[in-house]
Amino acid sequence: MSDSRDSWPLPPTGSISSHAFVRPGELNLMTSGHGINHSEVSTIRTTVLHGVQLWVALTEQHRHTARDYQHYEPGATTALAISAFFEHGLLVDSGEVEMAGTLLRPAELGHLGPGNETLTLTNTTDTAARMVLLGGTPFGEQIVMWWNFIGRSHEEIVQARDECQQASDRFGTVEGYDGDRLPPPPCRTPPSPRAKTPQLRP
Repeated sequence: MSDSRDSWPLPPTGSISSHAFVRPGELNLMTSGHGINHSEVSTIRTTVLHGVQLWVALTEQHRHTARDYQHYEPGATTALAISAFFEHGLLVDSGEVEMAGTLLRPAELGHLGPGNETLTLTNTTDTAARMVLLGGTPFGEQIVMWWNFIGRSHEEIVQARDECQQASDRFGTVEGYDGDRLPPPPCRTPPSPRAKTPQLRP
């Protein structure tokens, strides 16, 4: 979702030959699958960029799927009936919003676990509020996320980083972009396997 005084192209082109603008209130959804390359460039007249960039990890069944890209126009609704099998996250961009009895301020993320069929949102002030609501079944798998890569182990992250560094066919190429390729940072040795939540550090 974005808001700017002109427009925010995201991405103008990528390794699946897509080209689109993100204008205020719109959404671009890019699925990397096994690997993808893309570029994000603002227009000449753009003076303010204001948006949300989110990462969604794919389950084991789908994480090696083909790369994909979709563009969504804005749509407003007041119906907040939700699936009891879903968990939900609410990211507040502006204003103050009460989510299921919990007050959220800008840049705060609220969470509502499964087992609820309705979600009550309340604007507690006279100022307009804007937010992003996400929902889905609980992921249920442990992941390792580092830089722009998501895997199930340190070794998978290292392999993806090496293939990206070598500009392998796994990630494809971006046609029509004149900028330099963004290289991944070096990997350090991961924490001890005894750690409950292993993390990689750049």
